[in-house]
Amino acid sequence: MLGCMEFGLGSVITTLHKRYEKEVKQLLGIPKNTETAALLPVGYLDDKAKYGPTKRSPVNQITYEDNWGIPFN
Repeated sequence: MLGCMEFGLGSVITTLHKRYEKEVKQLLGIPKNTETAALLPVGYLDDKAKYGPTKRSPVNQITYEDNWGIPFN
């Protein structure tokens, strides 16, 4: 993904293809006995779109240890 950025390309990891896995495998020539976990679409960025750093919550606010609700330390 970082390599794509270096060439002015955008990419995203996705699992949305799983809804249409049979069709996607046929379209891309993926054998039926092959399991797909994720796809990485790559393309040129829209010149008019605004891209920038992602805003993220602090890790200790969004991750838990052992059980839900127990902050990860």
